[in-house]
Amino acid sequence: MDVRTREQRYNSAAEGIFSIELEGYQFTDEELNIISRYVEGEIDIDEVQQLFFGEKRAVLR
Repeated sequence: MDVRTREQRYNSAAEGIFSIELEGYQFTDEELNIISRYVEGEIDIDEVQQLFFGEKRAVLR
């Protein structure tokens, strides 16, 4: 369970998105929805990683 506050989760997500987009990657709406669910506390970071990098999900292009 992620014990960080919503603001801490938001800041972490924003920093991650910014650094990845600087490398030229564009997030899909579905990916941004996953990140939004994390910021709102609906899912934890382990679930985010599973959704992004799990066997059924190939995010990296």
